Amino acid sequence: MLILSAGPTTIAPNTLAAMSQQKWNADLSKPFYEQYQRVVAKYDELIQNTSGFSFIMGAEAMIALEGACASLIEPKDKILVLANGIFGRGFAELITMYQGEPVMVYQPDDRGFSLEAVKTAVAEHPDVKIAVMIHCETPTGVTNEVTEICRFLKKCGILSVVDSVSAIGGEALNYDDSGIDVLLGGSQKCLSAPAGLGFVTLSREAVAVIQNRNTPIASYYANYQYFLHWQEKMWFPYTMPEQLINAMETALDNILAIDSLTIHARFAKIIREVLTENGLKLFAKSQAANTLTAFYVPEKITAPDILKHLQDKYQIIVSGSLAEYQTTLLRIGHMGENNKEQYFEQLFAAMDGTWKDLGLGESHFLKSYQERI
Repeated sequence: MLILSAGPTTIAPNTLAAMSQQKWNADLSKPFYEQYQRVVAKYDELIQNTSGFSFIMGAEAMIALEGACASLIEPKDKILVLANGIFGRGFAELITMYQGEPVMVYQPDDRGFSLEAVKTAVAEHPDVKIAVMIHCETPTGVTNEVTEICRFLKKCGILSVVDSVSAIGGEALNYDDSGIDVLLGGSQKCLSAPAGLGFVTLSREAVAVIQNRNTPIASYYANYQYFLHWQEKMWFPYTMPEQLINAMETALDNILAIDSLTIHARFAKIIREVLTENGLKLFAKSQAANTLTAFYVPEKITAPDILKHLQDKYQIIVSGSLAEYQTTLLRIGHMGENNKEQYFEQLFAAMDGTWKDLGLGESHFLKSYQERI
């Protein structure tokens, strides 16, 4: 099966091989802590971090998101939610779970968030403690200019939390220069490692807030406090997944060895041109992601019908979408190890076949693609 979804992505053979190795005991062996530190250092290199404190949590990236809410929010805290997509709006549920009060700021889903809207919201709600946002809205393929937003928030004394799970490694990001207080990542998107690891990078201000809470953190597994001294104590609150750390180190070596940002931008441009040349409408009206593209399916069919046909007949997996978009949008993940010329050649040949098989009209996806590579 060829996986060209918006995550989890294709995993390189050397990454899969690394996952099969058992080198030591993750609880008892000092070399494992040394490896963990090495993997964190490689991740910091990728995100250009020298000023923040990073660690890796042993669970899918959602643990990093929930951990941010559990560790930073106290009862009655007001949290600004920058919502221009499904995942942005979804932050409100986590905030409420940890007794915070979400202050919703809505913008259209099909474009990046406006800095002016953030400024207006802060002026109207000067008592907010934290602002949460999505770097890349995975269900719709729209990015937000998180650096300019987070720099503004820092000037206002408001902590920023950025979910960059679908952007890290594929979108430009310099943590040291970004103003971001809490950066969240995951293993299974552009990094093309197996799902099961969440990444957290904290500013000094974020660490101080976590250390000086008035109330206990209402979680064990999602509690950032347990990770603040992993380096000197060589201790984790639970057994870390050694094989996932093995795979992650190899995946980071892979991405650090290439010009990942240029590769992502190239395939994003080619794929969008192929789709539009074949009469398909893209979802994003501005700030389209370099890591995935969402587009509308023809009116006479639903997205699940196309997904099923591609998978059943052509053995290719792309993504549908979620919530109100699940019947109308398809997504192609041009992220991480998905970005191989031959993979998209297979996909566009299969899309030509699918359009013919399902009576969706004339198409020349493969021809359009071959003219551009």
